[in-house]
Amino acid sequence: MLLPAMLRASGTLPAGVGIGFFLHAAFPSSEIFRCLSMRESLLTGLLGADLLGFQTVSYARHFRQTVSRILSLEAVPRGIQLGEDFDYSSLDKVSGAFRVKKKDDATKFVESKGRFVDVGAFPMGIDVDMLNAKREQPEVTEWISLLRQRYAGMKILVGRDKLDSIQGVKEKIKAFELFLEKYPEFREKVVLIQVSLPSASTDVSSATSATMSSALPSTASASSISSTVLAAVSHVNARFSTLTYTPVIFLHTQDVSFSQYLALLSVADAFIVTSFREGMALRAHEYVVCQDGKKDVKKGGLVLSEVRVCLLVMDSKLILRSSLARTLILDSAPVWRLIPGILVAPQMESTRF
Repeated sequence: MLLPAMLRASGTLPAGVGIGFFLHAAFPSSEIFRCLSMRESLLTGLLGADLLGFQTVSYARHFRQTVSRILSLEAVPRGIQLGEDFDYSSLDKVSGAFRVKKKDDATKFVESKGRFVDVGAFPMGIDVDMLNAKREQPEVTEWISLLRQRYAGMKILVGRDKLDSIQGVKEKIKAFELFLEKYPEFREKVVLIQVSLPSASTDVSSATSATMSSALPSTASASSISSTVLAAVSHVNARFSTLTYTPVIFLHTQDVSFSQYLALLSVADAFIVTSFREGMALRAHEYVVCQDGKKDVKKGGLVLSEVRVCLLVMDSKLILRSSLARTLILDSAPVWRLIPGILVAPQMESTRF
């Protein structure tokens, strides 16, 4: 986040070259951001750009409000108005932070008309044409046929999540268990195929993990989360499996090729995302595109947690809205209550529960 100001202060950029910066992660509200000790340095670094992009309108608004409240700069809906005394050549490195000097050595800026920094929302998307081309490949078509034969007469629920503390994988498995318990008529008729991705902390060494765990006691280790999820899967399968039926198929991402993944998305009757908190993960977009390829077959449903950023994009009709044949938005309603409706309901528009 310091890089835009560092580039502008370096004096090495050719004349007329603009600087753009896109923040993939969420930008917090000013009440949270002001808790950072380097808050002014980080904001100063970002304001070195000519264009700042965020995933959603809310994140862009958070940034404008934060700059206005912490740096006392003029913030308008289009961006930030800087003062003429905003001088990047006076950046100094102080304890790893970059601060802007003024004549009175303060860290805020004189209010005068100077450079304007554009701020906007540019939600990430997917390459639909590429995905459609991949989906039409013979290998994908073959896997679609095999999956339909293997699960003939059954409903297929699909999930694809990282094994970390915010994805809600364990809760999804427990919800599916409760669904089978409350609705015995669906036993041996519905299968959940859960694909797991390693979390970012999986590759961290045990020593580093121990250090991080002691520094962040509220964050469970990847191995502990994986063990908990596997235990939940084993418990469901032990309760409801038969000689010919396994309710939960748990796969690691290395066990599933991209062609198999696209085939899963194409044959699924529902795709379930139960994140507690997450940014713009694009698997829901991929599911919608793959469902569009269905011909003479009822399109599947999409269950989204309300904290998902892609939900904001889809609801605002910016992308892929025409493909959302059926979307159930997960709010306070338990997931197990939503599953029967999404499996038996006819085509419908977005519904909030």
